[in-house]
Amino acid sequence: MAKKYAPLATHTIEACQFSRPKDNGGHLFVEDPALLGMIDFKLSHPLTINQDKRMYDARMEMLASELHLIFVLDDSNQLVGFLSLEEILSEAPIKMIQSERIASRKTIPVSRLMTPLVKAAMITMDTLEYARIGNIIKTLQEIDTPYLLVMETSDSGEQYVCGAFIAQHLSERLGYDIRLNEQRAQTIAQLNNEIYS
Repeated sequence: MAKKYAPLATHTIEACQFSRPKDNGGHLFVEDPALLGMIDFKLSHPLTINQDKRMYDARMEMLASELHLIFVLDDSNQLVGFLSLEEILSEAPIKMIQSERIASRKTIPVSRLMTPLVKAAMITMDTLEYARIGNIIKTLQEIDTPYLLVMETSDSGEQYVCGAFIAQHLSERLGYDIRLNEQRAQTIAQLNNEIYS
């Protein structure tokens, strides 16, 4: 039997304006809705790699796409973690080479270096309904992470990652590094608002 849907309520209006996005040259402001700063995976496909691939493969994928974050999938194409450029360039691969006598950092499996999904910071899509960019910045700063994943639950109850906030991406669009101390960041934010308002 086909599922029945109820019609939505309609309204009439005599005159109104169109709702248009602010033409601010791609710049973000701390008071903007949080969704404006989210990378929406429904609109742009995330970069992915199999967990058995090597760190070198992940780095090459990142270079080709100019992205600094790659999502790691298992053999069933289930998301199991993510790997950032920062992790690849960190001391962690060097320590692995030294302690485990690995021939080269290029041969380290992605699964050994990735951040497992269970350790990833996540927020729900519902949380973002009234959130602002400032809330996202404060969250990233409070939990000291450059990445914040966004999770959604389907009608059937299945959970999936639908987007991400990336500190570097937000910093570029805001015009200052959001990982700086909060007082300096607010001063730069005020200057940006004066310039672009």
